[in-house]
Amino acid sequence: MGGQLFIKASRLRKSANFTKDPSGTGICSSLQLTVGITDLLIIGVYFPALTDMEGSLATKVQRYLQTTHQAHATAYDYLSHYLHKLIDRHHKVKHSTSLIGGDFNATWDASTHGYHPPVSFLGAQLRMRHAADTLDQPHAPTFFRTQNEGISEIDHILHRGSLLQPRSYTCCDDPHWRHTEADHRPLLLTAHIPGWDKPYIARQQRVLRNVPRITQCDSRHKIQLYEKY
Repeated sequence: MGGQLFIKASRLRKSANFTKDPSGTGICSSLQLTVGITDLLIIGVYFPALTDMEGSLATKVQRYLQTTHQAHATAYDYLSHYLHKLIDRHHKVKHSTSLIGGDFNATWDASTHGYHPPVSFLGAQLRMRHAADTLDQPHAPTFFRTQNEGISEIDHILHRGSLLQPRSYTCCDDPHWRHTEADHRPLLLTAHIPGWDKPYIARQQRVLRNVPRITQCDSRHKIQLYEKY
């Protein structure tokens, strides 16, 4: 299954909110947490490959669509629509930033490879940029080989929000991955988020910190304002 998230952070226990798409198939899960002043949404996805094989992930998603009277839709339609609502709702809040990564089973630009439309179409709808394009570097091939050389990529990392600043985007170059037919070749994105190193402060403590304190150094006018407050 796709859409699994593994996070290591000391502040996670008190500030994280996990969600998943309603299909229950594991094709999309998300994690929302506050890092510094950034409201960060991390999404893991897996766009199912098109197949009619019984028991495949695509047929499970289609069965869910039938039971919810959406039989006209495909797994791609369902997931792209769900992501559009999820990300647009998140970005209505100030300081919002979103990351989405996983196996899209499609190339970034127009190509004969892949099961779905180019990811650039989806990126434009979600107003998200590809990490490689942001850093002005070639995309890392993760599948579709010829003579042991990757000729196209199907795994991607997209981002949206000015607070997140990508620093590097790399693909695993281990020989084990270079000479295999398997996809999901590991991608790694490093980025800077303002205030990422600030310790987590519980809401109750934040409220107490914001209460004005009167000192002998304050002017009479400020003291009157504090008393009014």
